[in-house]
Amino acid sequence: MKQGLTAVVACCGLWCGMALAGDTASSYFANAYKECDKLYQADQAAPSASGQFSREACYSYQVRVALADNAANRNEYFAAALKSAPEYVAQTFDAALDAGFDQYEAITVATTAYPKGEATYAQRAISYGADPAMVTEATAAGYKKK
Repeated sequence: MKQGLTAVVACCGLWCGMALAGDTASSYFANAYKECDKLYQADQAAPSASGQFSREACYSYQVRVALADNAANRNEYFAAALKSAPEYVAQTFDAALDAGFDQYEAITVATTAYPKGEATYAQRAISYGADPAMVTEATAAGYKKK
């Protein structure tokens, strides 16, 4: 339990420090990625019952906090989060949905920002209850926005 609490405090400290410094969305997520990488070893798996925290969970937490704290610019923050950690597109997309993004809006923003994750976005949105036919339309809308 102590490890998990330490991890949350470290991640919260990361967000608070960067928010006070007035960083942009892109630099915030680049720093978040770097700090989560430092805090957690590459071989640490997903959070477990022993209270371990992972890099992916750290980054996902940063995404959720940033989206909640920047509601007016959430599309910009979501796009920056995807671009800063492309290997975490699934976790980032889920964090956006958990933060209140509509599945179709999330697909459109994500496809515009990082099109290589298109299949992941569609799969995740459908698993969150999106209509597969509308997922195709949202993906197409993302490509049109480029």
